Amino acid sequence: MLVGTFVGLVVVVVVGAMFITAEYRRGLIRTTLTASPQRIRVLAAKAVVVGAVTFVTGLLAAAVVVAFGQRVLRGNGVYVHPASTPTELRVIVGTGALLAVAAVLALGLGALLRRSVTAVTTAVVVIVLPYLLAMTVLPAGALGRLTDAVHAALA
Repeated sequence: MLVGTFVGLVVVVVVGAMFITAEYRRGLIRTTLTASPQRIRVLAAKAVVVGAVTFVTGLLAAAVVVAFGQRVLRGNGVYVHPASTPTELRVIVGTGALLAVAAVLALGLGALLRRSVTAVTTAVVVIVLPYLLAMTVLPAGALGRLTDAVHAALA
C-alpha cells in the first residue's frame, strides 16, 4: 500500500535540498546570516522546520493511505493480510520518520554542497540507490537474509 512512499521520498529530498540551496543561489543567505550570524543556529532552525513539517505531512499521508488503502483493496476482492493496530501505527509513524530524516539529510547536503542539483543527486543516490539495488540486483531470498543479518547485528 505504501509503494507511493518512494515517489514522496524523492519529492521530500528535492524540497529539503531546495530549502537552503535557494538561499545560496539567490544570495539571500547573506541577509539571513546578517539577522542571525550563527550558522549552526540557522541550520538547526531550518532542520527543525523542514523535519517537523515533513514528519507531520508524512504521518497524515500514511494514515490516510493505510486506512483507505485497506478498504479499497478489500472492496476489490484483494486479500489484505491482517495487521494489528500497533503494527499499523508503527508503519505510519515509521513512514513519517523516514520522510523527515530524508528531508533533513537533503537539507544538510544542500548546506554542505550549496548547489541544488548536486545536493539532490547526492541525496537520491544515498537514499534511493541502495533500495533499488536491493530490490533488483540481489538474488531471490538474499534481501531477507541481509535484513536478518542487519537486525542481528543491531540487537
